[in-house]
Amino acid sequence: MDSYPNEFTAHHVPLLFVAGLGSPSSPPQPSANNDPFALLQQSLAKTLASRKSFPLWDTSRGLTAHFHTVLVDKNLRFPPLKARPAQNTPPAPAGSPATALHSPISPLTPTSPLYPDGLIAPIWIRKHRELVPSVFVLVLRLHESPPGTSLSPEDRQDEERAADVDLVREIVDRRRSTLERGIKLAVVLLCSRELLDDPALDLRLSLIRRQSGLDSRASLFVISPVPQSEVANFVQSLRQELWPAALDFYREHGRRVRRKRTRQAPPGAALSDRGWTVRYDYKLALFAEMRGEIEVSLKHYEDCYEALVDMFAQPGLLGARTKRWAEAKVLADCVSIKVSKMYLYLNEPARALAQLNRHVSRFRELSGGWQIGEDTFEFWSWLSKQYRLFGDLVALALRAGFRLPSLRPPPTPRLPHPGSSAAANAAQIPSPGLVPLNVLQHAGHYYHLAGVCAVARRDRFREAVRAVDAAAAAAAADGVEDGAPPVVASPALAHERKVDHTEVVVELFTKAYEFFKAHKAKNMTYFVANEIASAHFEAGKFDMALKFYDRIAKSYRRDGWHDILDSILERAFRAAVRCEDWEAAIRAGFELLAPSSKITPATREEYATELLDLLQSHTPAPEKARVELDMTDLAPLLDCHLAFLHPTVHAGHPVPFQLVLSAPASSRLGGLAFSRLNVHFNDGRPAVSVTHDEDAGPGTGVGHVGSAQERRARLRWAPGERRVLTGSVSVDRELDLSVDRAVLVAEIGGWTVELGLQPLQGSLAQQSVWYAGERRVPLSHTGSTCRVTRRDLRVSATTECASPALLDERFPVHVDVANQDELEMQVSLVIFLQPGEEGSHDRILVDDLASTSVIESLPLGTLAPGASLRKTFHLETLGGIPGPRNLDVTIHAVPIPPASTPSSSDGTALLPNPTDTTLALSIPAVRPVHAAFDTHLLKRRRAVKPLLDLEEPTGWEGASDAIVVAALTAAGPWEVEVARVQLRVEDSRSVRAVASSLGYLAGDESAKPPPMSWRPGDHFNAVFSLEVQPDYGQPADSNLHLEIEWRRSDTRDAPLTRTLLRLAAPRPLPLVPTVTLRLPPFLVLHEPITLLYLISNPTVRLCTLSAQLDGPSTPSTFAFAGTRRLPEFVLAPHETREVRIRVVPLAAGTWTLPRLRVWRVEHAPAPARVDENGYAVAPPPPRLFELEVEIEGDVVEEPDAAQAELEADLRSARGGGAEDEIDAGAGGKAPLGRAPVVLVLPRRG
Repeated sequence: MDSYPNEFTAHHVPLLFVAGLGSPSSPPQPSANNDPFALLQQSLAKTLASRKSFPLWDTSRGLTAHFHTVLVDKNLRFPPLKARPAQNTPPAPAGSPATALHSPISPLTPTSPLYPDGLIAPIWIRKHRELVPSVFVLVLRLHESPPGTSLSPEDRQDEERAADVDLVREIVDRRRSTLERGIKLAVVLLCSRELLDDPALDLRLSLIRRQSGLDSRASLFVISPVPQSEVANFVQSLRQELWPAALDFYREHGRRVRRKRTRQAPPGAALSDRGWTVRYDYKLALFAEMRGEIEVSLKHYEDCYEALVDMFAQPGLLGARTKRWAEAKVLADCVSIKVSKMYLYLNEPARALAQLNRHVSRFRELSGGWQIGEDTFEFWSWLSKQYRLFGDLVALALRAGFRLPSLRPPPTPRLPHPGSSAAANAAQIPSPGLVPLNVLQHAGHYYHLAGVCAVARRDRFREAVRAVDAAAAAAAADGVEDGAPPVVASPALAHERKVDHTEVVVELFTKAYEFFKAHKAKNMTYFVANEIASAHFEAGKFDMALKFYDRIAKSYRRDGWHDILDSILERAFRAAVRCEDWEAAIRAGFELLAPSSKITPATREEYATELLDLLQSHTPAPEKARVELDMTDLAPLLDCHLAFLHPTVHAGHPVPFQLVLSAPASSRLGGLAFSRLNVHFNDGRPAVSVTHDEDAGPGTGVGHVGSAQERRARLRWAPGERRVLTGSVSVDRELDLSVDRAVLVAEIGGWTVELGLQPLQGSLAQQSVWYAGERRVPLSHTGSTCRVTRRDLRVSATTECASPALLDERFPVHVDVANQDELEMQVSLVIFLQPGEEGSHDRILVDDLASTSVIESLPLGTLAPGASLRKTFHLETLGGIPGPRNLDVTIHAVPIPPASTPSSSDGTALLPNPTDTTLALSIPAVRPVHAAFDTHLLKRRRAVKPLLDLEEPTGWEGASDAIVVAALTAAGPWEVEVARVQLRVEDSRSVRAVASSLGYLAGDESAKPPPMSWRPGDHFNAVFSLEVQPDYGQPADSNLHLEIEWRRSDTRDAPLTRTLLRLAAPRPLPLVPTVTLRLPPFLVLHEPITLLYLISNPTVRLCTLSAQLDGPSTPSTFAFAGTRRLPEFVLAPHETREVRIRVVPLAAGTWTLPRLRVWRVEHAPAPARVDENGYAVAPPPPRLFELEVEIEGDVVEEPDAAQAELEADLRSARGGGAEDEIDAGAGGKAPLGRAPVVLVLPRRG
């Protein structure tokens, strides 16, 4: 940026002069007695004064009242408006235009630096930004009498009036000079706080303003000594008030320039019309920029630029390589950067960059006509300046908070549906994208372009120098003819010789490096660093170049950029040789010899020769004689492969291995013989050394690693040659055995070069092979490592059990453990019972331990070699569900080290591993007995206790009789011995057992029935007689249990196993009035019989009943006698009434008996009511409920709960519902209201 005048590139703001605060060269100093007004003047000067530099970028962008403030003397004189004519200038005729006076810097003024055809000089801009202000602020002290004076008020007023007159005279003198230029004059008066509070101050200030002719607005300001913070607020408000006047000042300048532009060029002027247009457009742009009107300024700058380019396109207006041409070229460059800056102010980065590209493109074309095309250093010097200036602009903008545009491409437009009509035009839809040249990037990009142009400038300069030197040499060789001019360089070339091109290139690339690094562009950062190193190399600064090359080579080597890395290594090798850094030259040279480098084999052979000569011809210092090269970081010279014959091996057992070193076909190491090869295993043992033997074959046996034998091999590799080193190794501890590195040592001259190679491992390794002579045997494993492990203890474990297990029994399982090792071992047992189905209650029992899930670490003792033991545990399934029971039995064996055991560093490395042997068991569990229950509840009740019976009730009065039939089947595969079968009713308070077909009841300990032997499939029935208490609204009882005590027949000494089979308790009959008919099984024709109907009230309430006897449904079948109708009668609680009917059968067959119908009568309670006539209203009729007539001896069959659930599930699966239930009940008892049917037999003989 320093290559262009600051007046052309800086941002311009209005100029403000402040007088009365002391001399600009010597600011006011505080007095010894701390005068408050001196301190106030110092604070005002410090706050108002602007920095002397004019920045390229304005952070406010014209949005705030920002002045360039200059402190001046009160007696300052402005530069003259018009130039005075020279003394020797002859007088012009009257009325001639030449008599008009112009500005001293106008092209029309002979003494002007622009005379006669100049465009714009920096001095004109300097006049408006430093010499002619838009606002002049005069700071004066308002007179006031010192405190404590003895003057009278009249004398004080006279004194103040006289001082005010002098003050007005000073203001008028200054206003006279500002008025003729249109400069706004403002006065700041300093007064004390007491005077500021004086009511007469307003009248005094108004008088001063009117007498001095100041404007009524923003022309007079008053301030008293205040703190610095209030001074800053006062200055800010002062600028805000004066800002409109400054804008009016430059707006008036713009109007004046616009009026001049509309007129024709002055007669007799040497400057063309286009030149005047350039001047006027630039002035309009500058004044608009000072006003903060960015868009207006941009328009005028663009017009000025177009006019300038038009002038350059016409050689008659601006001749090439003239003074005015050079000035116009500088002006065009600065106007272009101004246009870009204005676009950045408006947040249009694409247009700012487009202006740079347009400027470069236009002047690239024009430069060809000026004979400074792309083959000259002048063009590249100019282009470098353009990119550097634009980079400075972008850097300043970013520092001020400008945001770069996003590089993310715009979203792809939504394509129409393939079937729509618009799909045919889908190919015409433009694809969104970004063109990198049209996107503004950070400043580092443009600094890099400037650096590239500077490199081209240096190269063109060197070509020009060589051409001049060649011409001079040719002229000297041919002899200079008499009168022939000598060969001299052009002025541009002479000036270019003074330029330090290396400094320019390094500076530009360094700036680019900093920006790329700040924006985390890693690859570009390394690339620019390479450019910096190349610049130092070209300048002969080989030590600096070598430092850069060493630094950036690590990055390119790590990222695999071999093409760039090879060029860096070649230059690093040359730079190290030039600066005699032999160690760096050796490192770079050996890396260049790597077959993976991209250089040609011929070039690689040349480097090998140079490297060998370097090692032999230069003797190193003793402390630098050893050079270590780690080929794991560098490109290896040889391919190194390691293969173990076995993937795993036990500790102490040898495993064969092969180390293969091969040279690719592009290798050129034939002239280099290594002295020895050191192989380093990763187990910490000393390196295995193999010395060089020129007569050794391609395959070499190194024997067992650790032996004292001498190992030799031919350590020289021709292109494509392979060396196979075969041996064996054993390790006495656990690890993943491998070769850390193989070190090739070359001793040449006084140098010892060590090349560290690492075998390829993992995904980098090719398929592992084993070389048997010339034959390659592929290995099925990755042979670069061999896992060395301790062997496992040899222990065997088996289980034995009599499967399946029967539910509820303790099922024994035997575990047999045998030691098949030569070491003693400590054995423990772990039993894990896997979770079963919901509802199962399984346990494992061993010794005195019991658990529902796991028994851990049960010690079994010590087993000597060849010994064995048996441990038994039991599986118990109490009331569970049949099905498999899954167990995991684990034998944990730990070796016991003998007293004399060879050990490694950790003391136990040679012992076998502790071994876990897990046996998975699945033991099916089945039911020992299948049971089916039939429950029958008799409708007959026991007699109830009479009301007058005073004995204590037993609770079983009115109980119903029930019979339970249990059908048992031996379901297991084993014969079982059954000791007892008994029905447990303890859990049901409403049921008691009164008899059993087995001859004993539960709880009868005196009964000792003989044991029964049940074979698989045997059936056994047992009948139990029960009594069921009536239901008095108490909660339902729990279930009954059939208890079977049994054991397997082959375990007579084992304890009995108790199995409980659940069955539902009989439900008692409901306590409602009943009608029971005692009816014999059959009747005999013509033999009379008495039918006894028992009407009972088992409830505790009175019951009103009525009865009626209907005739038989079939006439002439029965003749009967008895009460035909019973009116309402009442039964007391627990009362029974008999109704007897005499019946004679008249016909044989199955007939329906005469029907006795009984109703329960309920009278609704109703109060006595009378109608409107006073008569009593009859109560509502009673409600009748017919009772069912039951035959004595009928039973109610209680279905088995399990069978009922199964039938319900079957009906649900069939999709059945209520209809199935109705059908199921069709074959039961007769519906209510149907008379009983009886069989009438004929009479005998």
